[in-house]
Amino acid sequence: MGSVAISQNGKMLYQRTMGNALVKDDTSVPADIHTKYRIGSITKMFTAVMVMQLVEEKKLNLNQTIDKYFPGIPNAKLISVKNLLYHRSGLSNYSENDGFNASLTKAKPHDEMLAIIAAGKVQFRPDSMASYCNSNYLLLGYIVEQLRGRSYEDVVNERVISKLGLKETYIGHRVDAAKHESYAYSFQGNIWVQQPDMDVAIHAGAGSIVSTATDLNAFIRGLFTYKLGSKAMLDQMTTMQDGYGMGMFPFSIERESGFGHDGFIEAFAPMLRYFPKSGIAIAYCTNGQVYPRQELMKEVLDYFQ
Repeated sequence: MGSVAISQNGKMLYQRTMGNALVKDDTSVPADIHTKYRIGSITKMFTAVMVMQLVEEKKLNLNQTIDKYFPGIPNAKLISVKNLLYHRSGLSNYSENDGFNASLTKAKPHDEMLAIIAAGKVQFRPDSMASYCNSNYLLLGYIVEQLRGRSYEDVVNERVISKLGLKETYIGHRVDAAKHESYAYSFQGNIWVQQPDMDVAIHAGAGSIVSTATDLNAFIRGLFTYKLGSKAMLDQMTTMQDGYGMGMFPFSIERESGFGHDGFIEAFAPMLRYFPKSGIAIAYCTNGQVYPRQELMKEVLDYFQ
């Protein structure tokens, strides 16, 4: 179940929605192109954009350490903003630490989240290697808040969402069916089983955004056509180090290289890709999988070979 949107050079080539936004007993609510899905870690692309905007505006330095913002975080005097962007901090992953409940129905305050990170075991010396970690982008989101003196929600609305005119993208909380938000499902014994629902705002810059495939497609096109920052900024973001860019990963098809990010939260499993040479953007949101999403994306990409 889910939604896909494919465009080329700003022209929408294909949109399709499959399945339901809600399945309960004998009731189902069909999904359509306006159905909203939790995008999980694709939120990190939004966070990286805002951090790099602040760097361009000289309000933030990539090489500055984070002890100014988080003196209680382990190795704060050694971890730079750039380390966070490239997943090179060595910090523990808050979502896997003791004290974090993955089925939270109410977001935790910042100080409690920072305490969970601080209590976790350091994985390696900062900048000695890379390892994907949600804590990095949670902290980056908090830095954005501190620098702007406003909530993550307010800043992302100002700096990304409103700039691109994304009408169906915002910070989520618990699922709100009245807003045409979808629930997440796993397929068990030939039926869709609804998964636990959390207040995703807890993930802030690491995974709190709700959106549609259409809006995600517009977001990544906007980023790669310099509507959110300069070419120099994008060049920095797409420079890879140990397989990581700033808020994105490299993805290749036979014909060309691209960039993007995947997400996974509850049973939502979105994917986002952009291929600069051909101008192809692909956004896929799903709230329930039977066929593996990577295979589905491969079939879509093979069409463009």
